[in-house]
Amino acid sequence: MIHKIIVSCLTVQLIWLQGCSGTKKFQTGSNAQSLEAAKIYLDQEQYYQARKIAKEILKQDPGNREAEKLMALVLDREIARHKAVFGDRLPADLNDQEREGQAKTWLERSELLMQLGQYNRAVEAAENVFLYDPNNRRASEILDRLRGKFTDSIDKQKEISREAAREEIYVRVRQYREQALLAMQQKQWGVARMSVRKIQLLIPDDPEARKLEEEIKAQEKLQT
Repeated sequence: MIHKIIVSCLTVQLIWLQGCSGTKKFQTGSNAQSLEAAKIYLDQEQYYQARKIAKEILKQDPGNREAEKLMALVLDREIARHKAVFGDRLPADLNDQEREGQAKTWLERSELLMQLGQYNRAVEAAENVFLYDPNNRRASEILDRLRGKFTDSIDKQKEISREAAREEIYVRVRQYREQALLAMQQKQWGVARMSVRKIQLLIPDDPEARKLEEEIKAQEKLQT
């Protein structure tokens, strides 16, 4: 009850500050108050409200470190709750509305993680969309955008230690290729396709990845 009263007071103060400024831009004082309100929402497991506030702060002040930390924490909590709620349920076990909701949720997580500079996690989130919506165009667009950022990140690593970065790429490619082959043996085509996409993010013109992709498409057609 006390928490709800505090949140209400902070919200009223935030609206008042915005009204006085005559704009929708956050001031330093209102940022601090908004963050406090978001933390209370987080403690109450009202993740949507906490994420909404943090997202608005980052929209007005992209370099706000406290808002970035809070957003990352909210996303971690949401993903943990998702696992607790859905457990081992496969996408095929969900109804159309649930699958649509999961695809939308993972899309938003991917965009937010990309905004936070957590590109690896953003890729994983975007790829999870295909488990619920295999032909999702937005997820493909996000992966294309991430490919450029991921390449830039690798280039920076190479400047620091080119040999170490190259070895890291090859190790990960081997892991993803093994994952793809195992998934294909188990006829888990969605998982196999995601593993191949990860290879292509690292090495866009990898011939083995292209071959695996074609084989997956052929096998999927046989299943339909």
